Amino acid sequence: MIKYRNVNNATASVGAASTQVLAANEARKRAIIVNAGVNGVWLSFGEAAVIGKGVYLAPAGGSFEIDPDELYTGVINGIAAAGPNTVGTAEFF
Repeated sequence: MIKYRNVNNATASVGAASTQVLAANEARKRAIIVNAGVNGVWLSFGEAAVIGKGVYLAPAGGSFEIDPDELYTGVINGIAAAGPNTVGTAEFF
């Protein structure tokens, strides 16, 4: 079982321009990203987000999890066709 010492709970406002959802963090062990907005959000890893490219989060609850087996510690950006959309994050380290 993996134990975490800290968690950072935050939100990001994602709209029609690529926006950082999570900063790069070498200490990251797990992260959860949830779209609480009314529009779909696309996530991009390590580069600017583009509509229709990357991981899609459905409106009102679509989510993505980074777990220890598929750990990514770089920057994560998001974009939506319209906004603002609130994206909630929990980053464990």
